[in-house]
Amino acid sequence: MGSVRGFEYDAVIGVGAITAGAKSFGIDGRINWVGIGPRKDWSAHAMRVDPRGPQVTFDKFALWEDAGPFLLDRAPMLARRFYERNARFLLTGSSIEEQREAESILRLAGKFKGRPSSSGAICPPAKPNGRCPPRKGC
Repeated sequence: MGSVRGFEYDAVIGVGAITAGAKSFGIDGRINWVGIGPRKDWSAHAMRVDPRGPQVTFDKFALWEDAGPFLLDRAPMLARRFYERNARFLLTGSSIEEQREAESILRLAGKFKGRPSSSGAICPPAKPNGRCPPRKGC
């Protein structure tokens, strides 16, 4: 998230870019993760350990990575905003339809119970502290 993590927001929807790097990880164009209810720890920033902003954890965190739905399928208006108009983030100024699509993605994340791995096993969701458990085999 870089310096954006210090901004005021209620949720974050992480989306894979349409680049060779993202494609190599299988996340290009996909909703990779969603964080709802940010909790910010500014101590590392204050100690100059991380100048980009606070460390952020979320009350609810859904991590799909390469198993996530495609943004274009779930939210075509948001996909156009990001991929055709090259938006990096959207805090204000969304259309009513873009807002509806974002809320739909947040509802989807609210139902998250863990993501399927390539082996078909269900990887555990993030722990209550918002940190993800190790993803070996997932």
